[in-house]
Amino acid sequence: MRRLDIGIASYLNPDKLRATITSIRQHSTTDWRLFIIHNPSKGDGDTRAVIRDAMKVEPRISLVEMPENVGYAGAVNKLLELAETDCIAYCDNDVEIRTPGWDEKLCEVMDANPEVGWMFPGSGHFGFHNGQYHECLWNAGYCWVLRRKAVISVSAMRNRFGCHDHQCNDTWFCQKLGHHEEVDYMIRLRLAGWRIGCRPDVNVFHHETATRADDAVHKPGGRIHDGVVRWMNKWNRYFCGEDLEYSMTKYDDRALRYTDWPPDALYLERFTLKHFPNINANPETVEVPGVGKMDVIKVLKPHGPYKGRAI
Repeated sequence: MRRLDIGIASYLNPDKLRATITSIRQHSTTDWRLFIIHNPSKGDGDTRAVIRDAMKVEPRISLVEMPENVGYAGAVNKLLELAETDCIAYCDNDVEIRTPGWDEKLCEVMDANPEVGWMFPGSGHFGFHNGQYHECLWNAGYCWVLRRKAVISVSAMRNRFGCHDHQCNDTWFCQKLGHHEEVDYMIRLRLAGWRIGCRPDVNVFHHETATRADDAVHKPGGRIHDGVVRWMNKWNRYFCGEDLEYSMTKYDDRALRYTDWPPDALYLERFTLKHFPNINANPETVEVPGVGKMDVIKVLKPHGPYKGRAI
């Protein structure tokens, strides 16, 4: 039987955490063990009680006490440090797994396809079936299974593709972004040559507690807003250099979206040709002064910000 190490980032939400643990116990079919990585806070006594109760009835559950709140990224990094299995699973503390054998279903795609380094439940963002399995560009990081070999290869490339500033020493998930850490890691995985898969037949319900908790997190100065901006600025700076103007309140009008970043290009090509197989079968040809003939190739772009541009 496959062994699987699973982690949960714990922070308050005792009732939802209890439901998460229950769903893992009910629907996991691997030989699993569960690390509950607890981020401390004031008033978390009920959460600790849920963890203690779970450990009393399930010896495969372990509590990992963090000395301070290191957030989602820090908890994931602790999981990757502790895990010993070939595949490593993660769940937020407010998910409910609803598909029996979810863990085996996600892992078996990686078994059959050695290029797949990360698996998500559901259809993912820009998901499609490539003829062998469902691929996606990325998915929200509330539940996933990551291949250990992929983790090792990304770590080995740390000096080439690090975090968003030179002061960040995080080997795995960047703890300085504040949000979009899994999308950041997706880029690094693709730079290391891995693909990302998903399974629409695996249902994991996410309550999105942190995302929906406060509208302020989506405004400038809020955790989610600022995390997304830091992530965009990081990779635009990497791919476009200092020619752009970087701000925490507005993207430069010339900024590139993640669908244009080079690591995503081959994925978007597969996605495009799946839906529009003849899109560039007979491209227009133009004569460029001093260059000669060039083909005009149609490329899918996010609606709006590319009108009038030529990239």
